[in-house]
Amino acid sequence: MIMFLLARYSVCDFYARPSKGNADGSATRQPSIEFTRRTEGVSSSREDKLKRTHFALLVACATVLTTAESALAQATPVLTKSFGAPNIIITLGTTLTLSVTNPNSIPLSGVVINDTMPAGLVIATPDGFSATGPCVAGINGIFGGSGAFSYSLAPMAAGATCTFTVNVTGTTAGVKNNTATVASDAGPGNSATASLAVLLLDPPALTKSFGAPNIIITLGTTLTLSVTNPNSIPLSGVVINDTMPAGLVIATPDGFSATGPCVAGINGIFGGSGAFSYALAPMAAGATCTFTVNVTGTTAGIKANTATVTATNASPANPATASLTVLLLDPPVLTKSFGTPNIPINTSTSLTLSVTNPDSIPLSGVVIHDTMPAGLVIATPDGFSATGPCVAGINGIFGGSGAFSYALAPMAAGATCTFTVNVTGTTAGIKANTATVTATNASPANPATASLAVVLDPPVLTKSFGAPNILINTSTSLTLSVTNPNSIPLLGVVIHDTMPAGLVIATPDGFSATGPCVAGINGIFGGSGAFTYALAPLPAGANCTFSVNVTGTTGGVKNNTATVIATDSTPAAPATASLTVLLPPTLSKTFADPVLSFNPTTNLVFTIGNPNASVTLTGVAFTDALPSGLVISTPNGVTATCAGATIAAVPGGSLIDVSGGVLAGGASCTVSVNVTGIADGTQVNTTGPITSSNGGTGTPATATVSVRKYILYLWFFS
Repeated sequence: MIMFLLARYSVCDFYARPSKGNADGSATRQPSIEFTRRTEGVSSSREDKLKRTHFALLVACATVLTTAESALAQATPVLTKSFGAPNIIITLGTTLTLSVTNPNSIPLSGVVINDTMPAGLVIATPDGFSATGPCVAGINGIFGGSGAFSYSLAPMAAGATCTFTVNVTGTTAGVKNNTATVASDAGPGNSATASLAVLLLDPPALTKSFGAPNIIITLGTTLTLSVTNPNSIPLSGVVINDTMPAGLVIATPDGFSATGPCVAGINGIFGGSGAFSYALAPMAAGATCTFTVNVTGTTAGIKANTATVTATNASPANPATASLTVLLLDPPVLTKSFGTPNIPINTSTSLTLSVTNPDSIPLSGVVIHDTMPAGLVIATPDGFSATGPCVAGINGIFGGSGAFSYALAPMAAGATCTFTVNVTGTTAGIKANTATVTATNASPANPATASLAVVLDPPVLTKSFGAPNILINTSTSLTLSVTNPNSIPLLGVVIHDTMPAGLVIATPDGFSATGPCVAGINGIFGGSGAFTYALAPLPAGANCTFSVNVTGTTGGVKNNTATVIATDSTPAAPATASLTVLLPPTLSKTFADPVLSFNPTTNLVFTIGNPNASVTLTGVAFTDALPSGLVISTPNGVTATCAGATIAAVPGGSLIDVSGGVLAGGASCTVSVNVTGIADGTQVNTTGPITSSNGGTGTPATATVSVRKYILYLWFFS
């Protein structure tokens, strides 16, 4: 009926009229209702009935309009939120409490709370949800592990407050600013923000050390790592990573052992690897995990090894570093030698190499390398023989090759390996041959060098003088001849000649040459007692001859030796020739009585000497013309010891003549003649020069005698 009347009567006019009772001049809305009757043509009997109906409608309309006005004026819900603590440790949790209030005097409906959490903050599992007030009957969209929720409340009575709590967990570190919103049928409400600091635990403490400060290469030591949880709550997700430096690897077998949480860890350690990652079981508060693994050095040097540790609920940890020095062994000692110092070209000799391990542990990877100089090759057959570790080595030696590499079996401590191979010289010259030795676990070794002269047959030298004897201060020729007996040229041929004392190159030297000597470098100078003569290359079979004049400056036998060398031959034999430089005979004379008085006759003695030790002088002769105060006595009393000598001394005469004497080398002889003084005075008697057929002319001899006949006269007449 009321609906009919509301339809029948068309106007519910609402308008606000100012209230005069508001002190601040504000106005309130008051409904005013005016009905316009549409009763034209209705009888008066029915008019009263309609009036009553109109009043009822007025009341109903006023009620409806008042309710609608109230709905249009409702306030939105008020939301607050807070965390149970200002900060938490990562992976741990706290409470998140949200509270919503209906500020109105009438119920609120359609209230919904939405909360999207920042990254790294999630609802805990279990979520620990609890609620009071209208929240209890709400529709709970909260799930453990979720980062957001939407919570629909039951209708909220006027002035009611709903509070609920849920546990949250921090999964990443940082300040988590969390904002929630609320809405209702009255419209969007306020947003509420709270902040939570998610903190990391103190980092695990990592230490590491090697079992020894240094090791020998290829040998090993232990590597010990220890990690401690310094916190009062467990560490989770603890992982140790260790990437070793080049030349350091996990040993095989790895020798792994562990204590504490390490025992239950996931072991990523493998022999031969240069890195590992080791995941530990959760570490209880204050726990320490220690594990050890063996490591081996594969290259020499200082190995600085750094390991790191991480934990999912801790701040970054300091790395741990330890250093290990990997040392090489003392190097092997290599020696080498050739069987002979020189060989003729295209012949062979032995080459012996010996290597010793000076260490107290084995040497491994020992290899000898030998690259021979040009013109020296391994002989065919190679004549290889070996002792010690060389016997089991890998022999890379082949006849005709100019190099070899020989790998030895591992060398025991103090062991020596020796092997021999034949080599052939294919070109002439000094072959300086150097070999090297290496070992994979030793420092560099010294090379070993030996030299072999590959030579031609030596040049042949001859020499001769132009005459066997010369007189002193006269000259003769000296001829030298050198021949190359080989079928290939001789190089660097040089003749040296140092003359004996008393023999020098003449001035002028009278030099002449034939063959390769013509082009040689002539070091010959007049007056010199030595020379060096460098020849042009001496072709195969060639002969070089040169002559020079020499002068004897002192008497005697001059044994003169010359030498010849060639850079590509064995030593040559020297050549010697002898020249005798003859001295003339010597002559001396004496009177038996230096004074002639009572007996005016005396004996005059001549002494002839041969100063040449090895040459007989022939034709020795001299004359002596007596001074005027002397004559040959009668009889002359001639005697002589000189072989072959003819002595002419006529009594009463004044000339003594000796000729044809023969005097052996180094010998002497005498001739004696009596002479008489015939006039007073000092008689100086000088012979003529003494001569010889082959020794030249010597010097005269002088003697003096005094004749004092007047003394005899005075004595007689006294």
